[in-house]
Parts: sequence; C-alpha cells; structure tokens
Amino acid sequence: MKGSSPDSVIAFLVDFSKQSDHSNFSERYLLNADIPMSYQSHINRSKHGIVQVIDTLDIMTLLNDSRHFVEASMIICNEVASKYQCSRVSLGWQEGAYVEIKAISHIEKFDKKTEILKLLGQAMEESLDQDTEIHYPSRTNQSSLITLSHKAFSAQQRVENILSIPLRLDEKSIAVLTCERAVEFGEQETKGLRVLADQAVRRLADLKYSSRWFGSKITHGIKRFFSSFLGVRHTGKKLLLITSIVALLLLALIPYPYRVEASFIIKTENMVFMPAPFDGYVKAVYVKAGDSLKAGSPVLDLDVEELVIQESILTADISRYEREQRKHLISDELADMKIASSLKKQSVEKLKEIQFYINNSSILAKNDGVIVEGELDKMIGAPVKKGDVLYKMASIENLYVELEVDEEYINEIKKGTQGNIVFITEPKYDYPITVEQIVPVSIIKNEANKFVAKGTLNESPMNWWRPGMTGIAKLDAGSHSMLWIMFKKTIDFIYLKLWW
Repeated sequence: MKGSSPDSVIAFLVDFSKQSDHSNFSERYLLNADIPMSYQSHINRSKHGIVQVIDTLDIMTLLNDSRHFVEASMIICNEVASKYQCSRVSLGWQEGAYVEIKAISHIEKFDKKTEILKLLGQAMEESLDQDTEIHYPSRTNQSSLITLSHKAFSAQQRVENILSIPLRLDEKSIAVLTCERAVEFGEQETKGLRVLADQAVRRLADLKYSSRWFGSKITHGIKRFFSSFLGVRHTGKKLLLITSIVALLLLALIPYPYRVEASFIIKTENMVFMPAPFDGYVKAVYVKAGDSLKAGSPVLDLDVEELVIQESILTADISRYEREQRKHLISDELADMKIASSLKKQSVEKLKEIQFYINNSSILAKNDGVIVEGELDKMIGAPVKKGDVLYKMASIENLYVELEVDEEYINEIKKGTQGNIVFITEPKYDYPITVEQIVPVSIIKNEANKFVAKGTLNESPMNWWRPGMTGIAKLDAGSHSMLWIMFKKTIDFIYLKLWW
C-alpha cells in the first residue's frame, strides 16, 4: 500500500523447500494482495456505522423529548443537516394527494406558496410515489427511477447532490426527508438516514396526530372509548351489531328524495302534413326521413309532362274558340257566338287549373322543421292521388314531453311537479322538466294501466332533439326515509292482499 501508513498488514511465510513448482506463487500473492485493503475498508465501515448509530440515538432522544410536531420536525431537520453536513434538510408530509413542506433546517417561518417550495414538494412527491430513496444525480442502480422534479429543483437551486428518503409507517410512505449538500451521499450515509427515518417516523406521526385540531381529537377519543367499551372478546361481532343498528336508524329517520319513474316521448305542437296537389307521378325526391329543412327548401317534384300537353291543347282550344266567336259575330249568329264564348271561358279556367298544377309541381317545405314520416326515396315513379299525404314535417321549436306514469304512482304526481329526463340515445346527460297537465283518463299500454301527463322543458331544446325520441323520466315526489322507499311496494302489496 504505497504512499500510506496502513493500520494492518499481511505477511506470507513460504517454505520454498516444500514447493515443487514456484511458477504460480506470484499469481497467488496477487490474489491475496487486496486482503489488507478489504479488511481496512471493513473496519472503516464498522466505525462509520457505529457513529451513525450514535447519531441516530442522539436524534431520537431529542425527538422523544419533544412535545409538538413542529418542534420535532425542526429538530430532525437541523440535526440531520448538522451531522451529515447538509446545506439544507426539509421534511414534507403527505396531505391528501400532495406533499406539504412542514419544516426546513434553520428556517422557522417560510412561505409555502413560493416557487422553490413547489419544486421541492414535487421532488418529494417523486420519492413518495415511487416509495424509494432517490439520489440525484442518479446512481447506476437507479437508472429506472423518475427524477425529473429532482433535476428541475437541482437546476433551479444549483444543488449538486440531493437525497430524498421516504418515511414509512406500517409499510406505507407518509412523509419524505430531502437532504441537499455539495458532496455525494455515500452508501453508508444513505443506510444511516434510512435507519433514522424508520426510527423517527413513528414518533413524528404520533406528535402530528396529537397536534390535530380539537374536533379531530374528540373523534379519536370517541373511537377509543367505543373500542374500550366493546372489549377484546367478540369485538368484530359487537361492532357489526352496533353498525347495523346505527345504519337501520339512519335508514329509518333520515329523509331521502323520492322519485317516481316514468317513460316519455318527445312531441311537438306543430306538425305539418303535405298532401299531393294533383294526380300524377313522383319525378324526383330531394330529402329523406330525418332531414332538417328550412322554409322553402325543395322536397320533391311531380311529373308535369302530361300537364304540359294538356296546357298546349287548351291553349289551342282557346285560340280556336276565339276564331269561332269572331266568325259567328260577323255572321250575326248570336247563339253560336255565345256557345263559342262559353267554351272559351271553360278552356281558360281549365288552363288556369293546369298552370296552377304545373306551378305547384315542386313541393317545398312550408316552414322550418324535420321530416318525421314518409319514405320519399322509395316513391320515385310511384303514382299519387290528389290529397295523398306525401310526408309529415315536425317543428323542433315547440317541443314538449309526453309522460306515461303507472297507475300506482299517479297519486304522487301533480301539476308543477319537477323532474328530469334522460334520453335513450344520450343517457349521460339529464334535462329538467315541469309537469304542466295530467290527463284524467287512463290508457291501456303493454297490459298496464297508465296515465298521460304533459311536461314542459325548463331549458331550450338541444339541436339533436327530434320528435319521437324516448327515454326515462324521474319525477320528484317528496322526501321519505330509505326504509319507506325500499319497502313501499311490499307494504302496498300486503295492504291489497290483507284488507277487509
């Protein structure tokens, strides 16, 4: 061991007279040359481990003497910073889904909303989420760990080495101790901090629990009282019995909103029926059922070829009757002139009718709405008679809800009852309604007696709503206990069977 004064050496005594082959002696010597260094390293680790154990005991003595969580947190941060030559040591505690900084070495008051503490909290959350120690810069055996927040914190604060140690209570990480210093943390130091964290976490957790607000302490006291009251024998069964009694009382006493279920269908007050204006054939169709139309949009065309021929014939007849009328006038044949004049008038009126049919051969939408009935795409070339309904168009502006309520629930519903509807096509969203009218006469549907009620929408209809859409409605019917709601049907059934 050149250039050093070792505390131990190793000497080899070799009897060459008993060695037949000296060629492998140097090789054996080299194989054993590291024994003094290994021994010295083991001695150093043992001494360092003893020092760490003493440091841990000293810190634990101080923690055990503490009576408040904040005091204990400052002690562990300050002591670790002193004994491990750290520039800063911070303690973070899990509060819900985040880590909250509780103490920083040698700093009694600090603003938790500063950017540096946000970065520090995120670094602690990395260690807490991964439930392991994190060194930054990362070691070879930690290459798979996520250290992005540690990297960001190190760059922002110009910290060369960071070590985050999770504090585990009952095998669950609940806090993190983060140490910062210029020199890299050795393996023995990491183990020492790990031992300290395991020993200190129980005391810190107890102090934090005892430092909670008054209401939380009362809750804990009640739990402890009932635990003592139940005793150690058959505790589970007794607790289950008490829990069942309390749950039964809650179900019987606490009111809960009671809602009646009913089916519904969307209807409209404006329904337009478009009949065929004359006998003919469908020539072209421009829409299909479900299409939305604006007023004046083309729907279909009727074939006018035959009407055009009739128009030409009538025009020729009118010209012929005019000539005959003049001829009879010149010949002073008054009777024949009046006949020709009447025939001319008749042809003119017939021509007006034919021209009216031609002008109305293109069927247009009367107003805005949706085609709700009519297989128009299958009618091309089909004959139609005057008055046949070609299509039905519904307006989506004046929609209302038609409810079908079972007879057994109709007494729970009245005018002004509030409720909500859910469409079969979009069950994720509900929309508020108000019952406006109840028809006093029942209907038979699916072998059940139902009453029809009309409901108005409390909000503007959505663009995708169409007349004929169905779904489920829930109507408010007051408040009752859960037991009443659960056994209402059973009680009604018993009354029906046992009344006298």
